Amino acid sequence: MTGRKKSEKTSNHQEIKQDEIDRLRAMLDHDEEAQIEKDMRELLHQRRQKIHRQVAEMESRNKRLLMWSAIVVLMLIVISFWLFKFNEIVSRPLATANYDLKQLDFDQAKEELTTTMDRVKTGIDELKKEAVKLEKESPTAEEVIQ
Repeated sequence: MTGRKKSEKTSNHQEIKQDEIDRLRAMLDHDEEAQIEKDMRELLHQRRQKIHRQVAEMESRNKRLLMWSAIVVLMLIVISFWLFKFNEIVSRPLATANYDLKQLDFDQAKEELTTTMDRVKTGIDELKKEAVKLEKESPTAEEVIQ
């Protein structure tokens, strides 16, 4: 009986060890799965961030391209109108211009210019007289120091 009890104890002990081993393997498998799942989530997160940055860069490039395209189109429109008007002005004879040289009164313009220049000269003379007067009235630097 002692041999039988010993073998029962040994088999029970082996069963316990085997159960323990199976339980530990299951735990390790579960931990490995959790780690793999965590790693996959991290990889997916990094990939999403990279894709988001690339999309943002593409949108920025598209906006800049659209802006420069609009600028070029507007400049072409402005230049084409300018060339059209320039061609129209150059090709039009001087006699058909919108103004008439005969309507200008050069004598009246000369009188107005002369009157304005006289006023300016009078104002300058008055300023000179005032400056001389102030210079005579103001104390010199030596008088201020004493």
